[in-house]
Amino acid sequence: MRQEELMDSWIKFHNKHYINYCYESKEPRWNTKQFFLYSYKLLNRLNYDNRWADYLSKYSEIFRRDPADDYYGYRDPSDPDPEKARKNSLEWANIFELNSLVGFPYNESAKKKMLKRSERFLSNALKSLPYSHHDILCCSAIEFMPEHYRFLSDDFFKWMDEYSSNNEVTPHQIIAYLNALKNFDEYNYLKNILIEKLLFWIRNTEETSRRQILIWARLATRIEWCLELSDNDIQETIKTNFFNCLREIYQLDWYNIPIIMDALYKLSTGRIKNTINDKIASEITPSIFFKLKNIFHFLDENNELIELQNEISKIKEKCIQSPSRELCRTCMSESRGRCWIRILSKVTGVAPWSHGGNEVADVVVYTLAQGIYFVIKSNSITSQRGEGDILYRQCTQLFSSDHALVLYWNPSDTHPSVIENIKKIASSIRTNPRFEVVDKKYIRQVYNYYIHEFEDKKTRSKTGKSLFDF
Repeated sequence: MRQEELMDSWIKFHNKHYINYCYESKEPRWNTKQFFLYSYKLLNRLNYDNRWADYLSKYSEIFRRDPADDYYGYRDPSDPDPEKARKNSLEWANIFELNSLVGFPYNESAKKKMLKRSERFLSNALKSLPYSHHDILCCSAIEFMPEHYRFLSDDFFKWMDEYSSNNEVTPHQIIAYLNALKNFDEYNYLKNILIEKLLFWIRNTEETSRRQILIWARLATRIEWCLELSDNDIQETIKTNFFNCLREIYQLDWYNIPIIMDALYKLSTGRIKNTINDKIASEITPSIFFKLKNIFHFLDENNELIELQNEISKIKEKCIQSPSRELCRTCMSESRGRCWIRILSKVTGVAPWSHGGNEVADVVVYTLAQGIYFVIKSNSITSQRGEGDILYRQCTQLFSSDHALVLYWNPSDTHPSVIENIKKIASSIRTNPRFEVVDKKYIRQVYNYYIHEFEDKKTRSKTGKSLFDF
């Protein structure tokens, strides 16, 4: 695999899964969470000049959002199904590391549930080591949250001593064991035994490149504290083998790509590092994609406002058939009535830039900012032919802008096949556009906000209170 292919793969999967992670209300499973945990660590390494500070902050917000009530309870590492148990162990290992990096979930009750469930799961895991990665699970708890899980350490390290003396342990296990032991000086003898095993593997491995590369990546990025591995010859061996393996492999598990990228950056020269940073900066999904709430701060996922659906269905894209830009701007201070151009402009505080050369037929485009477009329709679209084709042409024209965010705004129904066709073309264009359908409940909330903030001022001035309350 060429280095350019690796970078392209990471950017592709990041842009694809990042949007789903942001907009999906349910917490993702371990592989998605691992991909973004590793991506966070990659961007943190790239953040030497603070260029990724905003991205890292947004990542943190996603990691700390409140999971569903049943999230922790249904992640039992001792599940009777061995595959589920293995995945649950890895997911908990990721949770511990994320908590160490960005903190507990914002909700205090979620934090309490996490600690309560994890203590029970860890106690059970300690009785069935190393079944279904229970040893990796315990290592993560001790390494990243020792203040909460120190009760595990003595029993676990005694087991580790006996197990590693009588069994063949993998390099992945050794790295995890060493990271758990690194702050326990009383177990230096065990560290030394494990380091010798790891050095032997480094000098004598005969595994396939596909199996090796993740180990070389972890050796380069996840055990930098170990002085025995900082020897120049050992570092050169790690670097040489990493790049040899990268050249020989053709495919990687997508959720491990970020740690391979992290190692590529760490082991590369200054010129290659600059190339990696610049390529990511030019092709990664912009931070505005995180949520519609970046545009409308008042949105509430739980506020349906169904009673307003009939009202919003009657509002047109624009107040007259062919308004001029000047007429639209005048309407902002001297209202000619309600239309979606006026409502969006008043709510966002951005003067209307509609009726430009980028509109197709009667589709209205409201440009919030460079690269962020609302494509507005107010009537139902029942098929691809006719109205569906016009909408398709309008959206694909906007996709020509790099990283265009196209938000489809329609209080009426659109046939799913029309939406699916637009999403397909968006996912295949190299400009990395994003097409999103604005949920009707959010359209109702924006309308409600407009009514109370911009049409009920007289009522508010009489009562001294705002009628709008989210």
